Amino acid sequence: MPRYDYRCEACELSFESVRSINDSSEPAECPQCSGHAARQFSPPLATYTTGTAAERLRNPPGGLTERERWSAPGHGHGHTHTHDGSTHSH
Repeated sequence: MPRYDYRCEACELSFESVRSINDSSEPAECPQCSGHAARQFSPPLATYTTGTAAERLRNPPGGLTERERWSAPGHGHGHTHTHDGSTHSH
């Protein structure tokens, strides 16, 4: 079962409780004073990835090649070339 964060309205204790999803929005009993504790919502965890993992995220297998990314509409640096009879933008 998932863990949820709660904060007691009476004594302000913050604690975790393992509860079913169906019971997650119901007040929990505070383990310190037996008061009602409301569920607390935490912001999502932000991560920063570097190295090989970051490269895989930027360039997933089967994704666009470097040239295709630069030639895609809205991705580039503002000019057009004609090469070998085809026109592409940068």
